[in-house]
Amino acid sequence: MAAQARQCAEAGNRARDLQLKTTPGSAAIAEPHLAKLVEELVGNAFQYSPSDTSVTVQSYDDGHDFLLTVTDTGRGCLRKKSQT
Repeated sequence: MAAQARQCAEAGNRARDLQLKTTPGSAAIAEPHLAKLVEELVGNAFQYSPSDTSVTVQSYDDGHDFLLTVTDTGRGCLRKKSQT
């Protein structure tokens, strides 16, 4: 997981903006799927956040649940108006 995050950071010339706070753990998901998920989330965070701002990737495993968060300072998703 950390390797995929680093690759995304390096691909966008943003290695210094990456903050990793990961702990060893396991998730009930196949490794290739987890890698793709991390790639998409971290890549999106770097794409839509300003340079020289941090993108933080955290993971935590409490023995029952695995939590992955990606935090950035990008503009976020715009809410679409519901159509009636």
